[in-house]
Amino acid sequence: MPNFFVKKLYHEVLLDITPTHEEKKREREVVARVLNELKPHQVDPILVGSTAKDTDLSEDKDIDVFIRFPPETDLPTLKLQGLKIGKQLFEKLGAEYEVDYAQHPYVKGTLDGFKVEIVPCYKGDKIKSSVDRTPQHTEYVKKRLQEKPHLKGDIRLLKRFMKAQNVYGAEEKVRGFSGYLLEVLVIYYGGFTETLKASSCWKTDEVIDPLSHWSDKKTLKYYFTNSDFIVIDPVDRDRNVAAAVSRQKLAEYIIHAREFLKNPSKKYFYPEKKQVKDGETLKKMLKSRGTFFIAFKFTHEKLGENPLYGQLRKTESAIQGAFEDEGFSVFKTSIQSDEENTSIVLVELSVWSLPRIKHHLGPPVDAETRHQMRFHQKYENENPYLKDGRWVVDTQRRYTHAREVAHKIMKEKAGFGKRFRQMKLEILCQEEVVAAGGCGWLKHLTQYL
Repeated sequence: MPNFFVKKLYHEVLLDITPTHEEKKREREVVARVLNELKPHQVDPILVGSTAKDTDLSEDKDIDVFIRFPPETDLPTLKLQGLKIGKQLFEKLGAEYEVDYAQHPYVKGTLDGFKVEIVPCYKGDKIKSSVDRTPQHTEYVKKRLQEKPHLKGDIRLLKRFMKAQNVYGAEEKVRGFSGYLLEVLVIYYGGFTETLKASSCWKTDEVIDPLSHWSDKKTLKYYFTNSDFIVIDPVDRDRNVAAAVSRQKLAEYIIHAREFLKNPSKKYFYPEKKQVKDGETLKKMLKSRGTFFIAFKFTHEKLGENPLYGQLRKTESAIQGAFEDEGFSVFKTSIQSDEENTSIVLVELSVWSLPRIKHHLGPPVDAETRHQMRFHQKYENENPYLKDGRWVVDTQRRYTHAREVAHKIMKEKAGFGKRFRQMKLEILCQEEVVAAGGCGWLKHLTQYL
């Protein structure tokens, strides 16, 4: 596609996603009200995030205010006072609020259509908790954008691109790219197109060090042992900004970047909405796959978004592991929550029925004699025999159908998230899973299938 067409495309998208003067005015008014309510408290409030950096989107109505406590404040006091101040603020302004959790609890609510978060942190250059870096992140990005203000538009383009591809957001619900991460990338590569071109060539174990904090990037694999994708924080050489990005979301982004560069189109910023299928259609689609579906439906009180999805993912992993431990092949799993009172773990099995008898493998014939003798003593009634150079016995399988394993899982709840172990749990199989949730669930199933 000729270059002027691409420029025209970017211009049209930016006109749509850049906040108008009127939107900015309303935003400033809300920020002023929040900061004014915080004046009586012995804290130092600061506006952070995309609003402070002027990289927010027209559709975004997020205002993040950090209230900074003196470094000598002990952590329990910071948590307690942070919650107290946040709650009082929303109560005085007549707005609804709830408590959510990052490294420590914070209060969030809605004010005049804006989502406002009041987050406690420590003041000063010394990092005492992970959220203390956020004001430093804001200052770093603002300084770079003062030098190259045109990058604000590029950041907005990348943010809208990532949102449309569902890879934006570092929270547990998404496990994708944070706003700060994509800002660092655009500043580092020098623009939206440049970032897409570079990232289209990334490996899933890519290492990026924007300010060259480390002399040898190869050593970072050993330093950040639990990370595949590594981007060194410009303001903290010991932090990986991309730690929250899952391998799945990284791969999805790389593919979408390649596809866009090959054929630039507005659809990458405004994806076509998939029509939600009705229940009967979904039942037919489930049946046509020739697999076996089991839904674990949890009923619960409202939880903060981050702990909800963190514990839901842990529960999903435990459920999958329980099926596989009993010899049942899991084809795919998925999670969904209405974020109010219902959460679901969906399991699709490619093998859901097994024979009563199974092989139990023992030691090979060249193993130490004591190991072989122990195996024979333990299974002497099962008549051990040799197969492919190792001892084997034929034993009875505890469970022959996935339904039986599902009920075992429901009874034991081994490995579930802490809150999920206390929740009411219902099991639905095959066509029953369509009725597990509400409208949001049907949309999720439509996308899944």
